[in-house]
Amino acid sequence: MRDKLTLEELAFFKNQGYLIVEDLLNLELCGQIKDLLWSELPEHVSLVRDDPRTHIGPFNQAEADADANHLRQGFHWRLRKVAGHPLLKRLVFAKNLVQIAEQFLGQGMVHRPTAETSELDATKSHTGIRGVYCVLPYGDYRSDRTGFHTDGHPFHLGMVAALDDIEERGAGFRVWPGSHKRFYPTFALQYDQPRIPSYDHLPSVNGIYHPPAFLEESKRVLAEVTPVDCSCPAGSVVYWHHRVGHGNGPNYSERIRAAVLADYSKTDLDACRAAQPHADMWHDWGDQIKTVSAGYSSAFARRQRLSQ
Repeated sequence: MRDKLTLEELAFFKNQGYLIVEDLLNLELCGQIKDLLWSELPEHVSLVRDDPRTHIGPFNQAEADADANHLRQGFHWRLRKVAGHPLLKRLVFAKNLVQIAEQFLGQGMVHRPTAETSELDATKSHTGIRGVYCVLPYGDYRSDRTGFHTDGHPFHLGMVAALDDIEERGAGFRVWPGSHKRFYPTFALQYDQPRIPSYDHLPSVNGIYHPPAFLEESKRVLAEVTPVDCSCPAGSVVYWHHRVGHGNGPNYSERIRAAVLADYSKTDLDACRAAQPHADMWHDWGDQIKTVSAGYSSAFARRQRLSQ
């Protein structure tokens, strides 16, 4: 398994805000995490692991659950309660993945979780690991959803670890290439985002605050940028910049899209998260990503699913 990115890969990430890298994960460990996922599914839910006919969504009302730690809603199945499980820590913080994260963030600068627990309340604790995120097959349903979002919580580098093959039109991680460079300067804080308290008598505005400049730029990005769905084989990782516009594509395949999502942050994130955006958006990243200036070939861009 690889433990180092090339200059071409780093240059592509810097320019486009995402990068698909194959052959990074231990496939046996991926299988153990899938075993864990299925072991946590309540008995009353009709999904049967070895029967793909039962996998087509959405969840019906009796099987849905709005609990953020084990969410089942619509076509989404998100197991966040295992974010602190040793299996997920072994996957996300494997030696080769940490070495690659250090190419982005700097040697010795990758924050590691300290909590030792197999189960946690993901709404109150954060290990850097989000959990196992699945998207059920859509069957005959066709989606017209075209929007994206950026994440409001502070971190530097996102990752999507493919536990199974993610086929074309199979709910691959969807990104709007290059949008990280357009969105970064529109925020008040470089890695965090202000939140407006909720008041019963003032219901119209609450939660994460999106600056007007970001909302205006979002309209332009939607009109001008063609999104990329990151299909990839099992064992791959999709890396993405904190400020890139993203979502997931529709799942028109016949398999459940299963992936571990996690965030890598620098050890000094708390000291820098509320600073204003810098003229150089890479000023506090690692030297390798900060100084890379090499380009990338058209052939490489095509392997990254990017149409140019």
